[in-house]
Amino acid sequence: ENGAADEKEPTLIEELAYRDTWKNGLDSYLSMMRDRLDLLKRLLAPTGSIYVHCDWHAGHYLKVLMDEVFGYECFRNEIIWKRASAHSDFSQGARHLGRSHDTLLLYAASERSPLNVVYRAYSDDYVRENYNRTDGDGRIYRIDNIQGPGGASKGNPQYEFLGVTRYWRYSRETMERLYNEGRIIQTRPGAVPQYKRYLDEMPGVAIQSVWDDISLNNRSGEYIGYPTQKPIALLQRIIAASSNPGDLVLDAFAGSGTTAVAAETMKDADGKPAARRWIAIDCSKFAVHITRKRLIEADATPFAVENIGFYARAGEWKDLWADQPAARLYRDAMVEIYGGTPVEGYAHLHGHKGSHWVHIGPLDAPVATAQVEAIAEEAGRTDVRAVDILSADIPIDWDRTTAERAYGVAVYAKIIPQAASSGATRRSAKGPPSTSSPRPTSRCGCASASGSPASPSPA
Repeated sequence: ENGAADEKEPTLIEELAYRDTWKNGLDSYLSMMRDRLDLLKRLLAPTGSIYVHCDWHAGHYLKVLMDEVFGYECFRNEIIWKRASAHSDFSQGARHLGRSHDTLLLYAASERSPLNVVYRAYSDDYVRENYNRTDGDGRIYRIDNIQGPGGASKGNPQYEFLGVTRYWRYSRETMERLYNEGRIIQTRPGAVPQYKRYLDEMPGVAIQSVWDDISLNNRSGEYIGYPTQKPIALLQRIIAASSNPGDLVLDAFAGSGTTAVAAETMKDADGKPAARRWIAIDCSKFAVHITRKRLIEADATPFAVENIGFYARAGEWKDLWADQPAARLYRDAMVEIYGGTPVEGYAHLHGHKGSHWVHIGPLDAPVATAQVEAIAEEAGRTDVRAVDILSADIPIDWDRTTAERAYGVAVYAKIIPQAASSGATRRSAKGPPSTSSPRPTSRCGCASASGSPASPSPA
């Protein structure tokens, strides 16, 4: 109030939902992005396009990475989005200019990928300088040249109209019709006739590669305080340029859900509904809840919220297999479903598969970093130097290289699909599997997590 801004300290869940933690700096971020860009390329339709938003930290590196993944020839535009006005961080003695823009990198899957013309409103200065005439009914217009460029060489007709002989853009019949409709005027007797172009009939100016007309701040009606939130208008411009009504839009880093809301509420040039289908993915449970809330508030058509894996962040992992017989049955069942053989006599090694140890994590929490180190340490005392960790979730700052360097053990994280863990739970409730039953090696379908310090890839 009164120009003063309150600073709110983030809660623990907000810190977990918002932070980007890259233990190895830019290298680990680019490693994470490479894995996801490879996947997104495979998911992209033959006529699809992909936009990647970034700031000054990684923009140039991502451009090189995307050239490699998608092909230099598929690059279409570097779009500059001026997301903010002047920054207070540029003043006398500052070490850099105010950073007020981000970058959008646009790549197309093929030459068949659409790029629709999208218009933005004329600036007030442009309207004031050009549309400076008003009809008797209040309609604003400008006058425009109707002489035929190139004269006879371009095939333009020559005749006299309103006492003036010229090469014209239109045939005599069309000129007569436009004159009768009040669209052709003479500003004075003997002057060259001109065309009345009304402002309310013009779509605006076609967008270029610099977008400085869209912003978001804490005074915007759609602002919710999510640090990486984008304006709905920004996403709707992107969607309008590279898709058509009914197309499918995927946002693999949904954040506060702006892409889903934008796709759901799209309208065409006449203001009629022109929604796109959408899929929004995020590894943060908090982001999923924010997205769902915004979609409900936007009166979205019915949609489903699907959970792939578990999102609990409830404290440190504790190995309770020895104390809970039912949990031990679940552990052994998951080892078998994975195609391994349960083992006894180890604190953290629950089975083996080929040349790898297998560790089964809990159902309702991630395997903590300290537990990963304990698993790797125990494996390091054996002749087998590789461990597959099967878990319902991976901590946000998990990094396999730490354990590998310390104990000489290769650690591979595998996400347990919810259906597989539910099946194992039902199976463990009935007791251990019969030794005569075939091992159900095809039921698991575990998806490998990224080796970089990030949450699992939304495969």
